[in-house]
Amino acid sequence: MPRDGSSAATGPVVTPWLPLPHRSKVPLVTPERPTDELDAIEARLAVARARDQRPLQVAGSALASGSRYAVEIVAGVVIGGLLGWLLDGWLGTKPWLALIFLLLGLAAGFMNLMRAVNREQRQVDARPLPPAAAPEQEGQ
Repeated sequence: MPRDGSSAATGPVVTPWLPLPHRSKVPLVTPERPTDELDAIEARLAVARARDQRPLQVAGSALASGSRYAVEIVAGVVIGGLLGWLLDGWLGTKPWLALIFLLLGLAAGFMNLMRAVNREQRQVDARPLPPAAAPEQEGQ
């Protein structure tokens, strides 16, 4: 049989190649590895890739939630400080109302953060654990 993969009886053989690091080219379809087995491997790989997408979605959601909470805290501080500053100018009590409303805005921002974290924790606790992740029961 010639080196290029052709044979005298059937002509050239087209073989797809899978590049692997630190190795030479390995044929995907060989007489020892039928296409049914490859289809099964591809199906398992598709399931594994779909499963691996979940952590990326969770990470993106966590980043969005964290950004929203940070903006809520900053907005509470800015609005409280601005409101206190305006009241100080109107009532002539500088800087006391600005400081008090600044602290009230900070407290409101952290209260919103705690409410949101508790709401998300209840959602996480309500989800059932997958069988593989469930803790083993003692005494069995």
